[in-house]
Amino acid sequence: MYYFNKDTRVQHVLHALKYKNKKEVGIQLGQRVGNELINSPPVKDIDLIIPIPLSKQKLRKRGYNQSDCIASGMSERLHIPIDTTSVIRRKNTQSQTTMTVGERIDNVKNAFEVIQVNALVKKHILLLDDVLTTGATLESCAKEILKLPGTRISILTLACAIE
Repeated sequence: MYYFNKDTRVQHVLHALKYKNKKEVGIQLGQRVGNELINSPPVKDIDLIIPIPLSKQKLRKRGYNQSDCIASGMSERLHIPIDTTSVIRRKNTQSQTTMTVGERIDNVKNAFEVIQVNALVKKHILLLDDVLTTGATLESCAKEILKLPGTRISILTLACAIE
């Protein structure tokens, strides 16, 4: 829905969500995305929304997952359940804001694990993240989910970084 660039309104809004405990911003943005997609045919067969999981350490430090907030607003509008328990981030990765593409790929390699296989088999999953920069995080998570038989992935991000 948005382009993410430094010193823009989008950056300030997403930083408020991510770093300043403004969870309601994520919910409102998720509702807006849901409203935009509500009549979109590809959305009709999605079974679950899975927000990209945070590591236990990052979740403890921040107190919430910003992608969960976005998913909450989307779920409300689209009537698609959210699954925050079937996939976990099994390693605490470093912040990727200053990393190169190669460093980002290495940073998130083997970072995710499916722990509730039966909940995802033969499902169409909407994998959700706040900002797409290189796609390394989404790709790493999607690869794990796609190991399951009959599973399909669609990807949605609130913003796409422009550099």
